[in-house]
Amino acid sequence: MGICGSRETIVTVPDKTVMLNIVDRIIQLEIKIKRGEHLTRVQELEKRELEKVAKAMKSVQKASVSRIGDLAHNRSYTPYEVDND
Repeated sequence: MGICGSRETIVTVPDKTVMLNIVDRIIQLEIKIKRGEHLTRVQELEKRELEKVAKAMKSVQKASVSRIGDLAHNRSYTPYEVDND
């Protein structure tokens, strides 16, 4: 007989300012690259990690189009409660 196991995952959602800082950092690195500036080794490593984040964001956006509409253009819809503190 086999052992039936279950997988548990913990999903941690970063707060809004963290997500906005990540997007700002992606934009800063894109601007440097477009200007033709060379990135440092640390920036290259950071770029690789941020590319993973950007790819995940794109896949969420693509999947959301079929469910709730385009996230990039539908700012009136929020699937969660917004804290306006």
